[in-house]
Amino acid sequence: MKITQSRPLKVFLFFSFSALLLGGGKALAQDYVIGVGDKLNISVLGEADLKDKGRVTVRPDGKISYPLIGEVKASGRTPIQLRDIITKKLSEYYN
Repeated sequence: MKITQSRPLKVFLFFSFSALLLGGGKALAQDYVIGVGDKLNISVLGEADLKDKGRVTVRPDGKISYPLIGEVKASGRTPIQLRDIITKKLSEYYN
């Protein structure tokens, strides 16, 4: 089922910096590399149906599952790289 919307697709990716903060690191989001066990919160602007489904943990295989797009490799990528991949995959369902 293809879903369309009239506004541009905006995907926001929030994640836990707890490991970084506890370690005293000062890396920026664009420098951080997502790893196994990281907790991510994925939000799509204006799509309440996806809001509660956006809380995911990176599995031991390095992947996450997200509605409509299935499994995506998250570990080894920066949050910006993962956001771009999710945005591209969701653009098949949202304009």
